[in-house]
Amino acid sequence: MNDRQTSGSTEALIERALRAHQEGRFPEAESIYREVLVAYPTRADVLHFLGLLELQRGAADEALSLLARSLSIVPENQLVICHLAEAHRQRGEFEAAAGYYRRALAISPLLAEAHNGLGIVLQVQGRADEAATEFAAAISARPEWGDAYFNLGLSRKENGGSWEAAKAFARGWICERQSLNAAGQCVATLADLVRGHATESEPLVRRRSAQQPLPFISIVFCSIDDNKCSRTIALYERLLSDCRHEIIAIRDAHSLSEAYNCAVEKCRGEVIVLSHDDIDILDDDFAIHLCACLNNEFDAIGVVGGTTMHGPTWASSGHPNLRGWITHRTDSGKYMVGVLHPSAVSRGLMTLDGVFLAARADVFKTVPFDEVMFDGFHLYDIDWSYRAAQTGFRLGTVGELMVVHDSRGKFDAAMKEYATRFCFKHQVEVRRPASSITFEAELSTVNEVRRFFGLLGKLVAKAD
Repeated sequence: MNDRQTSGSTEALIERALRAHQEGRFPEAESIYREVLVAYPTRADVLHFLGLLELQRGAADEALSLLARSLSIVPENQLVICHLAEAHRQRGEFEAAAGYYRRALAISPLLAEAHNGLGIVLQVQGRADEAATEFAAAISARPEWGDAYFNLGLSRKENGGSWEAAKAFARGWICERQSLNAAGQCVATLADLVRGHATESEPLVRRRSAQQPLPFISIVFCSIDDNKCSRTIALYERLLSDCRHEIIAIRDAHSLSEAYNCAVEKCRGEVIVLSHDDIDILDDDFAIHLCACLNNEFDAIGVVGGTTMHGPTWASSGHPNLRGWITHRTDSGKYMVGVLHPSAVSRGLMTLDGVFLAARADVFKTVPFDEVMFDGFHLYDIDWSYRAAQTGFRLGTVGELMVVHDSRGKFDAAMKEYATRFCFKHQVEVRRPASSITFEAELSTVNEVRRFFGLLGKLVAKAD
């Protein structure tokens, strides 16, 4: 084999090792890297790759040795220098780590990884102000780097700047939708901000006038509980006092699909809302927001749902495909705010939960509920919304309605039966839905909930 052939086969081996490395097959990648180093012990790039692999699996001592050898061959490789810094950080040698990060920055002042790494070291050393400066520099060099925003949020929070911290966490969440840490910190920090700062003496109704006449709105709900029925009627009478409306309470439904189909045929409204009887709505401009969404952006809306359909519940979409904001009442009478996605308004939904569904009348008439397959009180909503999306209707979630639900769904025997039917109908695997990832925080009052979502909406608007 000539030199060119040998070189080509070696490069092919290295490419294979890199693919294995990137896909997490570390033993395979390590074996190839070491095989190449036997023949070419001064390959600085392979020493670097193997050193990084050892670093990623926590073998800091071995990583240091390999990375130092690589750097001795190519002394100005700033990425190798950064990885040496990380190896020292893993060993708790923070001054040495900081020195290497600064060495990398002397070579490449705009190297985001070095600024971020130096910020982490300074944060550990209790130098939060200096750390924040480095994280900001990392963001300046790489504006959409979610990890740097998350780290900036931690440094701001440590210094007592909760609002600035929340802004950084929100931006990190926007940049990297799968950043569970940024999402959790954003919700927790906002909850800390609003606790104790929203009093019940604040007016509950701050209605504004619609800029144009609102359409006729029909409200439909099923209830066998007198108290819930009266409360639901009172809720919608208050929210719709400024527009033409009707409220249809169905007291003897055999199934939600049958009840809703019958009601839709009788409704006079241009917009129809299908509601559970155990909810509250905190948005005082409910009618305005509802009609604006259905006029301009959507054919149907809900408050939580998924952008994909992978099973018999909206939660089957899994993170990060879940959308919406919702609040649940706890057994102690408090409020558990839940955020599935930072955006108040989300588009491209394939499934919606039936706790609250609203659409133009023609949408419900074009896509009726399936009374045959879903002849009870479960999964009528997921089936309907999925078929509506397949038909081409635009579905979305609108968080600013601020729906509070008094109960959470349960995957009981009845639900399991209808899940089997759903999966048979739509040819998906029958399995228990995975738990949805909802970022939650407990609040004490209605006005704390209002303020929480108001602040979240501002953060997201600025971050977007």
